[in-house]
Amino acid sequence: MKKLLLFLALPLLLSALSCTREGPPGPQGPAGPAGSNGTGPLVFSSTITLQPGDWVFQAPSYTAEVTWDALTPNIIDHGAVLVYWQVNPNQYTQLPVTFYQNAEFSTTVEYWKTDNTLTFWWTDSDQNQPTAPGAQTFKIVIIESTDFLSKTSAVDWSDYHAVKAYYNLKD
Repeated sequence: MKKLLLFLALPLLLSALSCTREGPPGPQGPAGPAGSNGTGPLVFSSTITLQPGDWVFQAPSYTAEVTWDALTPNIIDHGAVLVYWQVNPNQYTQLPVTFYQNAEFSTTVEYWKTDNTLTFWWTDSDQNQPTAPGAQTFKIVIIESTDFLSKTSAVDWSDYHAVKAYYNLKD
């Protein structure tokens, strides 16, 4: 019995002794690759207000252009450009949107994106010259492709307040 206890205790004793010994530190390892600047996705947001003088009539629509350097070819081709129109002080609707002025015709507000430029279109369905849009406020959110594609089901993209909360955007 004593031999069995010694046989079981010996490995435990040797294990404990080997864990308490510490040798000198090893040499410095090679430097790792450079990391990225920051850990978050590339997300830009901005609020713009187009004034009455910004809109130009080009039959059958009023148009207005906004230049923004964040609209890179990579964002245009692979990312997301989300535009929300302010319909009252705390409510935004995602473009494009169509609303009815009366029972006879509707108005569509939409946008077109190209490198560094957003063009807004304000068009009536009757194809006559619409009433000039006046001052209109828009929220623009630009998201790099890697983050947008990985989150497609995590966010209600049509809801500006959900996108704002998800990315912690400031107004």
